[in-house]
Amino acid sequence: MFQKAEKAGIQRGVFVTSYYQVVDPGLIVDHPYVRSRAESEEAALHACSGKLTLSMIQPSWAIGLGFAGHLSLPGTYVKWVRSPAPLFAPPGGTNFVAASSLGHAIATALEKGKHGDRYLIGDENITWAELLERFARAAGRQTKVHTIPKGLVHASGTSIAWCLRLLGYESGLEPHKWSRSCVEKLYFDPSPTQQILQYPRGNINQVIANIVNSESTIPALSSSVV
Repeated sequence: MFQKAEKAGIQRGVFVTSYYQVVDPGLIVDHPYVRSRAESEEAALHACSGKLTLSMIQPSWAIGLGFAGHLSLPGTYVKWVRSPAPLFAPPGGTNFVAASSLGHAIATALEKGKHGDRYLIGDENITWAELLERFARAAGRQTKVHTIPKGLVHASGTSIAWCLRLLGYESGLEPHKWSRSCVEKLYFDPSPTQQILQYPRGNINQVIANIVNSESTIPALSSSVV
């Protein structure tokens, strides 16, 4: 795609990948999805001969309103916090960024990014329990989120891995190994990149409120943008 864009006279481009290979390079070895993200960056850069300036955006989990009918983690969260069911979350956490902030960063990188530069995009480091609690508060529910024991998270990942193997499926994320990442805190400081691309920060709670209060769309949460 970038080769054809360059031949067509396109002078600037942005390639959006993911943050996993940056915050925990060990994930590249264990997970085909993360490995593909790392390898695709180099492939895209090598595809350009120098006439197209290509920079990389490496976003954390982007959270925002999505299209109706799109299944998503926040969509599940909204239904969950509006039900009387108890709330549970793994002990780990990660970084989140508003989809609007990510869009701002992409646009700025497209205008000003240098060839080969990589921009690690994020906003707030939040535990999974705290994220679910924020959804609950936005829905008017004051309740405690219970932490799932690490051993149970690992056992669940192992069970999913065996089920996939028996069914003949190959996962982009190895479940029994990914369960270890779920209980860790994949945090980082986004300040250096934010100072360069000047995208808004501090709006995660407002985005969550918009998701919970939205009646016309179903929310979407993704660890990557295609």
